[in-house]
Amino acid sequence: MQRSDGGGVFDDLDSINGQRICGCNTIAACQPGAPFGSCKNVSIHTPSPAINNLGSFSGPVQFSGSTSTIYHPNHLIFALFSFPWINSLFTRTVIEFDYNRKISWESSDEAKLKYT
Repeated sequence: MQRSDGGGVFDDLDSINGQRICGCNTIAACQPGAPFGSCKNVSIHTPSPAINNLGSFSGPVQFSGSTSTIYHPNHLIFALFSFPWINSLFTRTVIEFDYNRKISWESSDEAKLKYT
């Protein structure tokens, strides 16, 4: 493995890989073929502090304009086709045929319709 030179998270990865692979504080201290824990004396890269030229701002911020809702027709189509199926999960419908050609309909809300 090679040591990265990116700093930040890359230094952390070098440290983790060094501890895992050869037992050293950094991957750069690992020696090929050496027993676990045999480390070279390597100076650890210390990055210079980052300089921020952006400054800072504190105070209220007001956005102009308005938000808009995104219209997506697929959601509407999905809702229209799935509603009858979802509704059928919560409604018990029984249709009975008898020999006198009467049709009765019963729903879970106990409404009854009879056709003669």
